[in-house]
Amino acid sequence: MKETYILPIRMPYSFLGNVVKLVHDLPRIFPWLSFTIVVEELSIDFAYNNQRGQYNAEYILNELKKIRGFRVLGVTLVDLYMPGLNFVFGAA
Repeated sequence: MKETYILPIRMPYSFLGNVVKLVHDLPRIFPWLSFTIVVEELSIDFAYNNQRGQYNAEYILNELKKIRGFRVLGVTLVDLYMPGLNFVFGAA
């Protein structure tokens, strides 16, 4: 079974229960994958754009690519953008 890491990024403690529920529910949709929450702090301060008041999703994705694993899914509540877009709901 292939491992997928779920990495909460800048996630308030009160929201972590939702991440646990996500990890519990995902195997029903993707039964060939296993999911593990990574309890590791990923600093994303470098991705913050003061002029926009948002975080550059491309910079964060590049950091996620450095984490070893089959797949890494970053989950966050911060306001993200990609160059040319005002906001993103997801990026790969």
